[in-house]
Amino acid sequence: MWAIAVLAVCFACAACGSSQVTTETPRIAGPAREAVQAPPQPQVVVGSRLGADDNQATIRLKPGTVIHSPAFGSNRVFVNAKNGFALILTRGGEIYPGATTTGGRIWKTAGPVFFTPTADGPNAVSTVTAIAPRTFVAFGAGNFVRVSTDGGIRWWQTALGEETVAVVAADRGLVAFAQQTIGDSLQAVTWVYRSTDGRHWKAIDNFVADQ
Repeated sequence: MWAIAVLAVCFACAACGSSQVTTETPRIAGPAREAVQAPPQPQVVVGSRLGADDNQATIRLKPGTVIHSPAFGSNRVFVNAKNGFALILTRGGEIYPGATTTGGRIWKTAGPVFFTPTADGPNAVSTVTAIAPRTFVAFGAGNFVRVSTDGGIRWWQTALGEETVAVVAADRGLVAFAQQTIGDSLQAVTWVYRSTDGRHWKAIDNFVADQ
């Protein structure tokens, strides 16, 4: 009789789930995640000459062409009261480097066409700086930095990374900061380069920074 009662209680406990034996869903370890390595930084990068035939502009403006009532495609920078530099936007959407020696009263083209809407999307530039009265720099919105050290007579174009984010004056030259993403992560390597002529760039440092 007592044996039958004990068995009944045991069956009841099993039926109602009151057993003290518990089970957990097993945790399956996923594959080990490989560390994302930063791409190697080129130690020396040499730019190429930017010529008039490198782009297909619908309107050809010779260097030194006076632009009446210009529209600007960038900021305007001045190194003194007279000498300034900017990007000039034509009616057809092309972008030319522009310079002034009259404090902004008269602007002239200072080099070949920089950008055409139909062909040069990745090669766009959006930011300019003037290091000296005849040293002009354009960069941003693309992977090129463009430099002229003779007032726009010759321009050198160099790809330093996926995007050049800043160019500043340094002792006897320029220092450029370019970003390169690390794989598909949210990090980027910032590559730092120095140049004394705007064409030859030498790596001087790098570091990893969150985007």
